[in-house]
Amino acid sequence: MSTLWAGEVQAVEALGLPLPPGATPVGSHRFRSPLGFDATLEWYERHFKKGGVKFGFEPLIDLPDVASAHGASPSGKSRWSGFNVSEYGGSVVIFIIERR
Repeated sequence: MSTLWAGEVQAVEALGLPLPPGATPVGSHRFRSPLGFDATLEWYERHFKKGGVKFGFEPLIDLPDVASAHGASPSGKSRWSGFNVSEYGGSVVIFIIERR
């Protein structure tokens, strides 16, 4: 029998945006991905493609030690307007931008 910690349930989806399996909360609308940067981007591209949605990322930063990409919501009705996937210091974080 496994114990489910608070936040693990939340890590399945946040503001309606699915999260990679094993993602853990690190702050408000911020989650650490257990996948690498490229693998996290690929996970999202596959996820949206399975739903029949054309989806891609716009590079924001591409430096030797820092990388970041932005994905815009494909729906104007979602609770999130976009999200950023960033890698710094060996950690990959997903930051969800709440629609206002």
